[in-house]
Amino acid sequence: MPGGKSWARRIEGYDTVRTIYLGDQSAFNAPSSRLGNSVGRCLGEELHLVTREVDWHFFDGTGIPQSPAVELAEIFRPSADGSRLEYELTVTAPDTFTEPVHLDKQWMWRPAEEVRPYECTPRQ
Repeated sequence: MPGGKSWARRIEGYDTVRTIYLGDQSAFNAPSSRLGNSVGRCLGEELHLVTREVDWHFFDGTGIPQSPAVELAEIFRPSADGSRLEYELTVTAPDTFTEPVHLDKQWMWRPAEEVRPYECTPRQ
């Protein structure tokens, strides 16, 4: 695994843990993983990430194919009033798309919410 500082966060969906290596470019030399290898840096209040080495064959849930050449560029920033986390994603995948794909979204801050384990119950 790469050296240096890393930041790991649990994602409630599918009980996933994503590790972000802060400023450690050697993460891109690590073996690929389903979530890829992410390198981040802070610029003021923003967290900028680049993710490569994604070992997942689909771009989304509809089955759009994704090649190992995909690169994700993400920016996380708090809104000016602190009520939202704003998110930008740019996907560059020359084997899949003719130009970069861009997504903007945001999450509302709900201080009483907590990340809980993902407990999938199969249908009977």
